[in-house]
Amino acid sequence: MTKVLVIGYGNTLRSDDGAGKRVAELVAEWQLLNVRSLLVHQLTPLQKPYPKLN
Repeated sequence: MTKVLVIGYGNTLRSDDGAGKRVAELVAEWQLLNVRSLLVHQLTPLQKPYPKLN
């Protein structure tokens, strides 16, 4: 079965910059099987550990 990771990032204090974060929150509320949602302020190249999808 396919596993999906939704990463929402952005700053909610900057209007539309927070859209990705809000989408990730909504996806998390759906509680779908095999779907993980990660909310972060910003992406970094060394952002680890990545969440393990079981």
